[in-house]
Amino acid sequence: MAILSRQDSAYGMSSEWNFIQTKSPQTTTNADGSSTSLIPGPVTTEEKVQKKNDVKARNDQKTLLKQMYENFSAPSTESLDSIFNRLQKIVSQLAILGENISQEDLNLKFLRSLPSGGKYSCCGLERNKP
Repeated sequence: MAILSRQDSAYGMSSEWNFIQTKSPQTTTNADGSSTSLIPGPVTTEEKVQKKNDVKARNDQKTLLKQMYENFSAPSTESLDSIFNRLQKIVSQLAILGENISQEDLNLKFLRSLPSGGKYSCCGLERNKP
């Protein structure tokens, strides 16, 4: 929400109009069914900068996690549980940031990340079709 304000100079020679950025009102419902609105004060420059930095950091983290997912691989010395847990941690962090990976993609990524010629064997996979 923005409010237009006017600042007059000391001598009345010029006026300056500014936009003051404000936060949106927050409404809460009380136990008795009535509602209360809280109108926060203006957004400071520091809050704007912090918000911009938070958004950038979140986007950077999402990009890094996507790269980790795409480049995921497992050494032949690692156990299946450990491989799955590492992959699941990346997928969970992506989900928190709003980037969801389908179960099918996760399964394929897991199977393709297993080292070739390794100690793992698979007795059978069946795909459920809706």
